[in-house]
Amino acid sequence: MKGLREFSDLVHRYQSSDSHQNYFTLSGELLMPQLKRHKKKFKVRLEAAGNLHTERKLSRRPHPGLPLVRIDFGEKVQALRILKGSSATLQTDRTMNIHYKNLIVFMHKFYGEALDLWGVPRTAQVAHQERMLNWLHKECFDPPPIGPDKRASLPIKAELNPPFPVWREDLSDGSIAENQVKLILYFSQVEGDLGLLPSTAFELLEQFKKKLYEKLEPAAKSVTPEDPIEPLTSENGMTNLIQEGLKYLPKLVSDQDLAGLRRDIDHVEGYPNPKMIRDLLRKFLDQADRTLTSRMKVKEVHPTLPIALYESEQLQRDQRAQPIRIFRKKESSAFPLDSIELLPRVRRLMVVLDLFHIRLLERLQKLHIPVHHPQARRKDLLEWLLQNIITPGEGILPIHGLLLTPEAHSPWNGLTKKAARNLFGTVQRELIDQFSVKGHKRFRTLRNKTTFLTLTWYQIYHPNDLHSLIERFDVHSLV
Repeated sequence: MKGLREFSDLVHRYQSSDSHQNYFTLSGELLMPQLKRHKKKFKVRLEAAGNLHTERKLSRRPHPGLPLVRIDFGEKVQALRILKGSSATLQTDRTMNIHYKNLIVFMHKFYGEALDLWGVPRTAQVAHQERMLNWLHKECFDPPPIGPDKRASLPIKAELNPPFPVWREDLSDGSIAENQVKLILYFSQVEGDLGLLPSTAFELLEQFKKKLYEKLEPAAKSVTPEDPIEPLTSENGMTNLIQEGLKYLPKLVSDQDLAGLRRDIDHVEGYPNPKMIRDLLRKFLDQADRTLTSRMKVKEVHPTLPIALYESEQLQRDQRAQPIRIFRKKESSAFPLDSIELLPRVRRLMVVLDLFHIRLLERLQKLHIPVHHPQARRKDLLEWLLQNIITPGEGILPIHGLLLTPEAHSPWNGLTKKAARNLFGTVQRELIDQFSVKGHKRFRTLRNKTTFLTLTWYQIYHPNDLHSLIERFDVHSLV
């Protein structure tokens, strides 16, 4: 699609980092649930204001300085409408919906880049994006009061009641605020015109970030690593603390615990706060790339790991990227795990990881190692897990998402097996192994993986607690 290609080129021109997810289907429809909800919300408000395209005999009062008009319905009601460019034609709802779709995608992409710079984890970004999108919707239809008299600005489309404003070309009448002027000019563009998209999006984002309620909350910030104790590292890159912990800490979770977790977590006796898992999974689906790859050809399989690139001409053309997916081991074809297929596997690992963490926190308490805000610490670990699936960090390939392929081939093309394997971090390799197996892994393997992931996170963010735990732990207490 020409319009989609031009939009992608525009994003590429301004972006400082590549997208980890695809925003559009092949036909140009939105993929992300969050953006789909807000696009529908906008459409409903437009339709609620009514369609006046057949009302040609009604008296009109055009704005002298903006593509805006008030249409008289007697003395008590006026309809506020945006015009198409410099013409006297009313802008269509269809065109406004297309402009809004482009605007929310552009703002979502570049607000996400800002959140990345602020160190906000991917799953925590969903709430910040929701606040931004809700703010934008209000700026369109329910602007806040402005000026010393605290009058609300006129929206982009509405039914007006007296007293009606007396418009002036220089906008000195104060009936339309700065943000609404930007939106009116943006929505007045003809369909397919992207000229005002970047400036409108960036200026609105700046206005949003100035709002007092958009200060980053401490819980939403990424966890700050402590000053670590200098760890001794073995040849395989694993610290001695983690190696030591792997000898006995997996026993913190019993086979009986794991058997119980095969049921719904709402019905597992003693399991605290299952809502946290469900909320994080919903956010994972909002952040994970939702490109459907099941009908795509395999572009290139990794030489040693069950993960592959899948071929999409549209993504290669528009974003210079291809989907990367884990596939199921021991199957004749590399059938990819898209976000919906991956979800139950992620969920199970999260539940077991969280249960192990609960047991670990109990041990820390028994050893008189203080833990402040244990619930927040549990959530931080799970957010870190999801981050390592989607956007693990600079220099490490994701295991689910979009992979930049400017030369249309895989990053492991031409590398040795060892070098190709090392494109993924140790955590990513463990996750690939975990998710690529159909059904449940043996309890011993699952315990070892959750122990490794938890201790790795502690080594990064709470190394002093990890050191104290290993130093004071009584192995005989597990017998």
